[in-house]
Amino acid sequence: MNAWLPVLGWLAPVFLGLGLVALVAAFTLPGHGVPESLAALFLALFFVCQWFAGMTVLWGVACFVLGVGLMALEVFLLPGHGVLLAGGGLCALAGLILAFLPQKPFPELLRDRAFLVSAAARLSVSMVLAMAGSMALARFLPKSPYFRRISLETVADGTAVPSAEPGLVGRTGKVTSPLKPSGKAEFEGKILEVTSDEGFLESGRSVRIVSVQGASILVRSA
Repeated sequence: MNAWLPVLGWLAPVFLGLGLVALVAAFTLPGHGVPESLAALFLALFFVCQWFAGMTVLWGVACFVLGVGLMALEVFLLPGHGVLLAGGGLCALAGLILAFLPQKPFPELLRDRAFLVSAAARLSVSMVLAMAGSMALARFLPKSPYFRRISLETVADGTAVPSAEPGLVGRTGKVTSPLKPSGKAEFEGKILEVTSDEGFLESGRSVRIVSVQGASILVRSA
């Protein structure tokens, strides 16, 4: 097993980066199953790799799961001023840092500068992968066939989609049902079926119509 430790040491940050990208997708497109499953798979592989390497995995998993739970609570159930979101983010980050640290006394760990540099490098690889992947999602996901398909599935709930009126582009309104990424929004007293090009948007969010193609109305945060 010791011969595999260097390999696991660099596989782990790759799994973490992929898991974080999938987690971003899960928050963006909640309830569709695929992003959540991929996030759970890649993050589990990351923590398993770190466990085999002798890292502080149990506390790391606990902090990370708590942090993600707090963020989900803020985004989906109790949208407010971002306190839970910030606290959850810090808690999740603390969990990831713990998962990169060995089970050693803290003074001894501080003296092992070579290991600290290696751990920081691997965590940086994960963060760069996560940011690059998230930017790619934001750019390409709204144009993908998968995004369009789930948008149609969300809209197809038995409600007729009204034909778009001329002059809608540029109007602002409020989301009346969560956009996942499709849902309803009110514009000048009229409820319209719309699709967010930013993924999930909660009820009450101000949005602006950015394009209209037939009966498809695309919105983003105002």
